[in-house]
Amino acid sequence: MTEKKDSSKVNLLDVMADIRCGDFVFDASTELEKMIAAVRDTKKTGTLVISLKIEPLSAGNADTVKVIDDINAKMPKPDKLSSIFFTSDDNRLLRNDPNQMKFAFANKEKEKEKE
Repeated sequence: MTEKKDSSKVNLLDVMADIRCGDFVFDASTELEKMIAAVRDTKKTGTLVISLKIEPLSAGNADTVKVIDDINAKMPKPDKLSSIFFTSDDNRLLRNDPNQMKFAFANKEKEKEKE
């Protein structure tokens, strides 16, 4: 059996509009817009988490409460280029394979300078 909707209940959207005098909705909307752009750019998933913490304003009295919002955006990151290195026996990173024989090629520019 489905529960009837009661219009006298607290409307979440109205409460959200009042949090920080509307700045909460503005900030959340801004993060959502950035998220959509990042998802479109990277073709990866992003997550926007909005949480509301409700706590009594004073101990022992819950007639007045404080609403603390948190907007957490986990933006998708673009793939970074990687670099390939070889490792040496003394645990250094090298651009050239230390096990590869080196060839002595003549530099034609240097030969022309000598002439």
